[in-house]
Amino acid sequence: MIIFKNATKEYLEYLQSRNKSKMTVNGYNKCYDYFSNFMEKRYNGPFFIDEITFEDIESYQNYLLNVRGLKPQSVNLYTTSIRSLLTYSFKKGWVTKNVALDVENIDCEKKERVYLSPQEIDCLLNAVKTDVVYEAIATMVYTGMRISEITELKMDAVDLDVKMIRVLGKGKKERILPISEKLHSILVHYLDNIRDSDSNYFFATNKSGRLSQAYINSGIKDAAYEAGITALVSAHNLRHSFATNLIHNNVNIVEVKSLLGHASIKTTGIYLHCDKKKLIEAVNSL
Repeated sequence: MIIFKNATKEYLEYLQSRNKSKMTVNGYNKCYDYFSNFMEKRYNGPFFIDEITFEDIESYQNYLLNVRGLKPQSVNLYTTSIRSLLTYSFKKGWVTKNVALDVENIDCEKKERVYLSPQEIDCLLNAVKTDVVYEAIATMVYTGMRISEITELKMDAVDLDVKMIRVLGKGKKERILPISEKLHSILVHYLDNIRDSDSNYFFATNKSGRLSQAYINSGIKDAAYEAGITALVSAHNLRHSFATNLIHNNVNIVEVKSLLGHASIKTTGIYLHCDKKKLIEAVNSL
């Protein structure tokens, strides 16, 4: 038998050895801390991992949903973290059954994902007031890079001569992204006329030596407001817009998958949604 906290420690070390992102490991660690506190109050002390029951996990879901007030999507992420831990524990022989496999996720209201049209993207970029933030946002718009990939991008990863960017994505998986003609001219201008830092980070200010995710997202929010875009726009919306507009331009989904750095084409499939106007045009074509 193994104490829950010892099991989580070993599992988190396993995730790190498999090159899982720091964000994923930290997120799982937080989930296990919350679950440990819940269970220790429930059973008045430390507990073994093989003592976790189906009822414990369901009660934890109810606690997260009704006491802590988390959204169903967040509750499901916490449940997934426990399910993954117990799967690992089963393989290690710490438990005889993964009781979390029988626990259902909370039903979530499916909302249409927000994406910007090419015209809205142009308006957004024109409304960005800070130069270095403009270049960072433009790079997300024209490559589909994650904001974390933008803030971690190093100087030696961008080759303007061959028009390629080497990106280190989730799980430290590397992919090569082409630089479009439009983005190429933006980045050349940035390096020649704007960048004033000896930092190793590509997007950097002289003051801090890099850009923070919060600073970029703040720039996106302000620009969206100035451009009159009423939808809530974030860095992730720009990535979503990149993929959606590619698919609307009949780019093969396998190629979109490669550009986004998805491990599974199933993940890329979320961008294959249709807006109401296209659905109306489809039925009227009959």
